[in-house]
Amino acid sequence: ITGGRRIGAALARQLAPRGANLAISYLTSGESANQLAADCRQLGVRAETFRADLRSADESQSLIDWTLREFG
Repeated sequence: ITGGRRIGAALARQLAPRGANLAISYLTSGESANQLAADCRQLGVRAETFRADLRSADESQSLIDWTLREFG
């Protein structure tokens, strides 16, 4: 999920109750992303956050690498 607010949050709130584990990336909305992850965990799924500027190819690749390591 990209973003812990607005569309990203709405998507996460639809997926978590269906059992989806979530990797939530954010740039500036860390507090919102962390709260969203905590809310999703309350539903029994794994939800982790990662700060990344997706305008940067290096940071985007770091997010991909982290997600693959953490979630397989």
